[in-house]
Amino acid sequence: MAETIKLVFAKFRELGSGRQVFLWLRSADIKMPVVLRNVEVRKLVWKAPAYHSVMQILHNPLYAGAYAFGRRAQRTLIIDGRARKANGLRKPRDDWSVLLRDNHEGYITWQEYEENQKLLTENAHMKRNCDRKSARGGRALLTGLMRCGRCGRMMRVFYGSAKGNAHRYQCCGDDARVGLGLCIGIGGVRVDRAVATQILEAVSDRAVEAAIFASDQVERSARDVIAAIERDLEGARYEASLAGRRYELVDPAKRHVARELEARWNDALERVSVLERKIEELSALSAAPSSLPGPEDNQGAHAFAGETRECGDVVIGQQLGEPGRTASCSSARRGIASSPIVT
Repeated sequence: MAETIKLVFAKFRELGSGRQVFLWLRSADIKMPVVLRNVEVRKLVWKAPAYHSVMQILHNPLYAGAYAFGRRAQRTLIIDGRARKANGLRKPRDDWSVLLRDNHEGYITWQEYEENQKLLTENAHMKRNCDRKSARGGRALLTGLMRCGRCGRMMRVFYGSAKGNAHRYQCCGDDARVGLGLCIGIGGVRVDRAVATQILEAVSDRAVEAAIFASDQVERSARDVIAAIERDLEGARYEASLAGRRYELVDPAKRHVARELEARWNDALERVSVLERKIEELSALSAAPSSLPGPEDNQGAHAFAGETRECGDVVIGQQLGEPGRTASCSSARRGIASSPIVT
């Protein structure tokens, strides 16, 4: 369980978005620990990750070695002359009842926790007064990165209803401008091309290094998936062994019980087989030779830099400025790649 929690924080530092961590866990079919609570019984089970579970791990200071109490408040409202209580309202950190840092060993440091909270706040697209936002997909390159030159608010992206229409960056102003029209608006195609050109000039000299780094990142991600599946396999083998012992101890005369235990044993063995096949497939893919040139191959490196700037889903070359040419690179990854350079 500890390794799975560490993996969540490691992938968040790599991807920079809680939603991207959730999608990665889903795509890798990695199970998350969930505590099922009853009146007197608590049981730990492994389930497919849920978005709120991932966000709870990232927001909870417990994993940073801190003890916190009173993080949520209760509010009483008068509705139709009757008192209604609203629970679970988040309180600012300064209003928490208790906060003891370095109370126990954590998965991350307190500084890392604060950096994570800052990044999560910036990624919240529905909140104002944030420095930047995470990439959300779409054709626009500067989603969540462009601010209005008049009022300083975050500019929104609007797409045409017809397929293939160009997008626009628009600022709607504050609530006082409702019904008064837009604050400012500009076509997005020329802006994206201009910014993409500047990005290319900044990274073109290190295209090979960036491609090799991207390849290493893909390999690390594959190793993380294999390690997580191996932990699942260990638990599945234990469950299969336990199911087999239960079946062997059952009274043959109790046919209904024996049939149920046999079915559970078969299900456990099938899960072990599925995980073993998955590990073999991923190991075979990881063992495939890389097509990237080595550092000793200078001529091949220069040829590689001139012919292609794309490694996996990470676009390094001119395709960054022409989204229509990058079928293998999602728009969300283009935004993630350009975000640290623009900001």
